[in-house]
Amino acid sequence: MAVRTPSIRFQSLGKRFRHYHNKHQSLKTVVLNFGRGRFDEFWALREVTFDIDPGETFGLVGHNGSGKSTALRCVCGILLPDEGTVSTNGRVSSLLELGAGFHPELSGRENVYLNGTFFGFSRQEINARMDEIVEFSGLGRFVDRPVKTYSSGMHARLGFSIAIHVDPEILLVDEVLAVGDEEFQRRCMERIVEFRRDGRTIVFVSHSMPVVQMLCDRVAWLDHGRLRALGDPGDIVGEYLHEVTTSVAGRGGRSEGSWIDVVEMLDGDGRPTSSLATGDPMAVRISWDAPQSLAAPVVHVEIARADIAVFATNTKVAGLELDLPAGPGSIEFRIPAFHGLPASYTVTALISEHWGRHVVTENRNATGFVVTDGVDRGAAGVFATGGTWRGVAVRSGRDRSAERD
Repeated sequence: MAVRTPSIRFQSLGKRFRHYHNKHQSLKTVVLNFGRGRFDEFWALREVTFDIDPGETFGLVGHNGSGKSTALRCVCGILLPDEGTVSTNGRVSSLLELGAGFHPELSGRENVYLNGTFFGFSRQEINARMDEIVEFSGLGRFVDRPVKTYSSGMHARLGFSIAIHVDPEILLVDEVLAVGDEEFQRRCMERIVEFRRDGRTIVFVSHSMPVVQMLCDRVAWLDHGRLRALGDPGDIVGEYLHEVTTSVAGRGGRSEGSWIDVVEMLDGDGRPTSSLATGDPMAVRISWDAPQSLAAPVVHVEIARADIAVFATNTKVAGLELDLPAGPGSIEFRIPAFHGLPASYTVTALISEHWGRHVVTENRNATGFVVTDGVDRGAAGVFATGGTWRGVAVRSGRDRSAERD
C-alpha cells in the first residue's frame, strides 16, 4: 500500500528568540559594548515533532505564548528554524496577518498583482482571478485607491480574498475570525468549511474550543513551546481546558468549567441524541455538581453553527428566578421545533451569578449535534422558516396568478 507524503512535517523543530534588556542605548554605550547588548534567550518552540496528513484539518491549541503562531510562521517561511526542520508538500497560503505585506502607496488592485507574484502567478493568471478577488473582498471602487487609505477591516477583507484565491493546497489560519465585522467573519468561516469539504489541508489556530472541536480531525496541544499532547479533538480540548481550570483554581480564582458535569442533547422523547431533522423537537439538559450554593444564578444556552451564534437565551430572559443549592442539579431547555437547516451545530452552556454579571462556570467540551435532513432541501442560510409564494406569473402572453407552498 502506498504511503502518502505528509502535507506538513515537523521534525524536532526549535525556534529561539532574544529579549534585549536595553532596547534604546546611546551611541557611546553601543561603541563601548562593541555593538553588543545584554539579552536573554528563550525558546518559543523546542523539539516539536509531528506530521499533518493531506486533506486533514488540524488544530493547534494552547495558552498565549505557547508557540502556535510561531509554528505557523515557520511553516510558511516567515521564520526560519534554529533547530530541526519543517517541510511542506503543496502550495501554502496563510491567513496570519491579513494585509501585512501590502505596499501602502499602491492601490488594492496593484497589491493583488504584487501578492500574486509572491505565489508564482503570472500577470495573465492574476487577471483571470482579479474580478473574483475584488468581488469577494467587497471593496468595489475602493480597490483602485491607495491601501494607506484603507481601514483595518478593508485590509483584512482584501488579504483574505487574495489568500483563498491562489488555489492553495495547504491553508494556514491563525485567529482570522477575530478580525473584521460579523459578516466578514461569517464569509471567512464559510470558505474555510468549503476548503475542508474540498479535501485541502488546513491548520487551524483558534481560542474558540467549540470551533476547534467541530472543524478539526486532530489537535495538537502546545505548552510553553513543546508538544504536550496530540490526538482526538474532544480528548485534547478536554485535557487542555481541565489544565486551564486547575490553574485558575490554584491561583485562587473561580474554577471555570468545574461545576458543569455534562450538557446533553435530547430528542422529543427525552432520549440523548446527536442528530435531528429540521423541525424536530429537541431539548438541552445541563447537569452540574455545585461545590457551594449560589443565589440568583442565570443559566445560559447558546447554539452555534461554525463560529456563528444562531440562537442564545438564558433563564433571566425567561423571567425565571433560580436558587442553586450546593450539590448535584440539572435544568432543561426545550425547543418545540428546531428549524435549523442541515449542518453541524454546537451547544455551549454557562452559569453566571448576580443576574449575569459574573460567569461562574461553563461546560468544558461543547456538545455537538447534526441536522441531517431539511424540510426545504433547496433552502440556504441558517433557518427554515417555511412560507408561501404569491404573485403574478406571465406565461404565453397571459397573466396567471400563482401560489405555491
